[in-house]
Amino acid sequence: MSNLHSGLQSGRLVHLRTPRLKARFGSTAVILRCDGESATLFTDAGKATVKRQDFSIPAKPAADCLPMRLRLPFGDWEEEDGSRVLFSRDFCPLWRIGPGEAIAPDMPWRPVGRERENRYWDFRTAPWCDRTTELRMETLLQKIGITSDPILGDALFLMIRNPDLSIREAVMEMGRKVTEPM
Repeated sequence: MSNLHSGLQSGRLVHLRTPRLKARFGSTAVILRCDGESATLFTDAGKATVKRQDFSIPAKPAADCLPMRLRLPFGDWEEEDGSRVLFSRDFCPLWRIGPGEAIAPDMPWRPVGRERENRYWDFRTAPWCDRTTELRMETLLQKIGITSDPILGDALFLMIRNPDLSIREAVMEMGRKVTEPM
């Protein structure tokens, strides 16, 4: 491997250098696969295949970060018991807020019996495109008292190991691992 490609292993954090993606120029992304002059990245907006010149390796190691698509809510569902479930853009549960306001990370593979759905933003105002939406979603999480990453974030590790997995496929695999007998 040449010096140009050293350090481009799966899981490496990089910075985006192209305005043609849905994610913001300069934002952090995770390498899922790098093959010669192209790479598959997981950005704030999701998977993207880019050319090598579309991203750079930070001079200093980038701080760990979980892409917005795996941590910021797209909306909430109300369950029959009055609980609210914040869900991701891929309609995976993130957090469950019980009737007594108890907050717990939710299992992203859990089927949710929903009585009502409320969406917080649309495609034009996605947090990776609109800084106001990003700040509004971050503020919402802070007000609720959420300070940790959701379980859905673990899907990224599965996608790093198998870049061909979609978010939904990674979530289904996570659910199978939990329910498999020991």
